[in-house]
Amino acid sequence: MSFENRCLQVWYEGRWWLHLLRPLSALFQALSRCRKFFQQQSAHELASSLPKNLAIVVVGNITLGGTGKTPLLIALVKRLREEGFNPGVISRGYGRDEESSDAVYLAGPHSSALDLGDEPFLIYQQLACPLAVGRDRAAALEALVEAHDCDVILSDDGLQHYRLPRHIEIAVIDGARGLGNGLCLPAGPLRETGRRLEAVDFVVVNGPARDEKPIPASVQYSMRLKPQSWHSVLDITQTLPLSAFVAEPDLLAVAGIGNPQRFFNTLSALDLDFESRAFADHYAYRAEDIPREQTVLMTAKDAVKCQDFASERCWYLAVESELPKMFWQQFLSRVRKQVSP
Repeated sequence: MSFENRCLQVWYEGRWWLHLLRPLSALFQALSRCRKFFQQQSAHELASSLPKNLAIVVVGNITLGGTGKTPLLIALVKRLREEGFNPGVISRGYGRDEESSDAVYLAGPHSSALDLGDEPFLIYQQLACPLAVGRDRAAALEALVEAHDCDVILSDDGLQHYRLPRHIEIAVIDGARGLGNGLCLPAGPLRETGRRLEAVDFVVVNGPARDEKPIPASVQYSMRLKPQSWHSVLDITQTLPLSAFVAEPDLLAVAGIGNPQRFFNTLSALDLDFESRAFADHYAYRAEDIPREQTVLMTAKDAVKCQDFASERCWYLAVESELPKMFWQQFLSRVRKQVSP
């Protein structure tokens, strides 16, 4: 288990000794509030220079660890297109070659995971929508507005990137993990206190929520990631039904995502018998990590980083986000109000 995954395990298990770090958490919160105040001034200035009929939607979370933001964002882009909008996406681009650079990179037909980062490349591969990545999401926003005629721009993460103006905020929570021990870094997994959820426009809970620690939001929408089929990592057009590997005797499941156990639980629910191997989030896979003598199962996010050395026995699980009708009605109403006031 990676150091990152060990930290997440401790935070979400709520070890008693973490309370000794509460003074550092208080300092972290104070510094975060100061940073938020000054960054919001920049956001107001940028907002005044943007088109008036542009809706900016931030899809993020307040916890460390995966929550299901990317599948939700993909579902949002698809639905917005169906409704006649022209959406684009911005992201920091974790894991890309130029992640530490201030330069903004605009996705194109020849872009790779090294150019964009794993999650943005997955988004671009599935949607081929206007997309820009950059450490400064505000700069990425400006570049995308200049390069494309988008009327809705969605930010993949960035809830705490307050230099980025926004009209709609969506916070995604992992239902199984909730808010962990409820403490901010470094005593817990929270980037901001749970009260932040009361200020966002939508709280989406991915999977069944934990009963013992309710999420502090009056209105919540449940999301389910429904498995669809298996796709070949080498050729995404080659598919197999979900039952394809039920009788397979030698399966290896790998996951380099924020919450690997969620993926492993999904495979168990599909009645698969497998060996599991968890890696750190955004892990840069190498050829030696993927044995050629086994059937290897992975997420779509993992697959985009393994295409150069994957074998014909590598498959990824395609999933689809299911959200209630009420969420779509409320969300689309908010977007229309901003785009066509």
